Formats: sequence, structure tokens, C-alpha cells
Amino acid sequence: MLMTTAGVIGASGCGFVVFAAFSALRLLVGTEISALGIGIALLLLAGLLARHARGLEAESARGDDLPLDAPLPQTDPATLAVFTAAFVLGRRLADRWRG
Repeated sequence: MLMTTAGVIGASGCGFVVFAAFSALRLLVGTEISALGIGIALLLLAGLLARHARGLEAESARGDDLPLDAPLPQTDPATLAVFTAAFVLGRRLADRWRG
């Protein structure tokens, strides 16, 4: 019960910090750019935390008896599809901006 309460209070505190950052940036650069900047910062933070968690998970699953030349895990199809779509969109936008 105490851990749940601490989690709710911590989430509320993070919400207020994000709101304060948004309010301060809003006065400097405008509402849209402020929302975009805060959103990108939060996505980067989430990505870094997920990457760190995945690294910790891999370290705990790794055994000392694994060979160093073991094959790498295959990328799942959804990740490959999203990466390909983002790459193609980026190329189209770059070509459009050049010409």
C-alpha cells in the first residue's frame, strides 16, 4: 500500500515538473514548440530508460559459459517495418526539401 502511494505521489510530482517546464518554455518559444520540445525530451528519456532496462535484463540472463561468437538475436518484423517506413519517409522529405 505504501509503495503504491509513493508511486502515485511520484507520478504526480513528475507531472508537475513537466507542467512547470512546459509553462516556462511556453513563454519563451510559444505553445507548439514548447509541447514538441517537452514531448521529444520525454520520448528520449523513455528510450534511454528502456535501453538501460534491456541492458540490465541482458546482463542478468547472460551466462559465463556463452561463446563470444554466438549469433545476434534477429530483429522482429514490426521493428523492421517501422524502421523501413521511417527511413523511406525521411528520404522522401529530404528529396522534397532539396528540390
